Amino acid sequence: MTAHFYSIWPALQPYLPAQGWIVAFWATIITVVTLRFTVDYLSVRRRWRAQFPEPSLITENAQFETVRGKRLRILHLAHPDGTDVPLFFFLHGVGSRIAVWEKQVERLRKVGNILALDLVGHGESEEVSSWEAYTTESLVQDIIEGIAPYTNYRIVVIAHSYGNCLAIKLFPHIQASVAGMVLIAPGDVTHPPHVTRLLQFPEWIIEIFRMLDRYGGTESTSVRRMVYKTADPELKELQLFWNESSRTSVFRRTMLGMAWVRSDDFRAITCPLLLIPGEFDPIHPVPCSYAIRECVGTKQVRIVVGHQVAHQVMLEKPDFTNTEIMRFVEEECNLIHFTEH
Repeated sequence: MTAHFYSIWPALQPYLPAQGWIVAFWATIITVVTLRFTVDYLSVRRRWRAQFPEPSLITENAQFETVRGKRLRILHLAHPDGTDVPLFFFLHGVGSRIAVWEKQVERLRKVGNILALDLVGHGESEEVSSWEAYTTESLVQDIIEGIAPYTNYRIVVIAHSYGNCLAIKLFPHIQASVAGMVLIAPGDVTHPPHVTRLLQFPEWIIEIFRMLDRYGGTESTSVRRMVYKTADPELKELQLFWNESSRTSVFRRTMLGMAWVRSDDFRAITCPLLLIPGEFDPIHPVPCSYAIRECVGTKQVRIVVGHQVAHQVMLEKPDFTNTEIMRFVEEECNLIHFTEH
């Protein structure tokens, strides 16, 4: 398509105004690039679904519900013991989805109830054009409404990356129901997300930079910042597909709508906290967790570092993550009467 355009361009120039050809040239380039990325995006989504289908545990049990005018996908797995056992509530980060919690859901559903959702524009939830819908405040309000029917449970919030920010902001609204919080790859007040001027550019320009970021495939910077170099090759492939299928429009709106946690937000936390940073996480390094403990108070915060992992701790070391969550819930949250089903 691009080659054909260049072949006919000289013939078009005489019919354009003296300066108008410059505008027309760049308008055409933008159109071609936009169409190319649209085709690539749809192709990637089809390829992702075919090669890495979501776990049947999620697809067969998740339901779509209308939350504050948006169609969100919500996963609820009820335990036979009902409110006698905890509710594990999962919050993913930017560009992520329920599926990142597959191994945790498989393990923890045996001892408790499960609740998780795809944030607006993420996973299979509806993408809306409103910028306000992607602000931190709006996302928290979505979560409050989504979790409202389950506040009679003893809730253990399990969050990752930006999901930690949402969890901290959520806490005052459901404080009476929260038995504990698990923050995986948490960022403190000194490490808010690095939002550069790049996000102010048109989406097609951001798409180009994202494509360059993925240069190298499974060994690209895009993948390396999420999973460590020694990660399983299949996990690297999965992470690459997740990165490719993440919508730039949603990423841009979510990042620009962020209101990161402040010291006062951390100080308001009164429940036990388990922090699980990744040893080689370039996004939220280990010192962030110790800064959080200093802010909240050393007595109620437990830190366990995941070794030889980057940002996706729960994906790279699922058994380690599950074991630490179970130990925390039993020892710190006073929820010790587990019966596996």
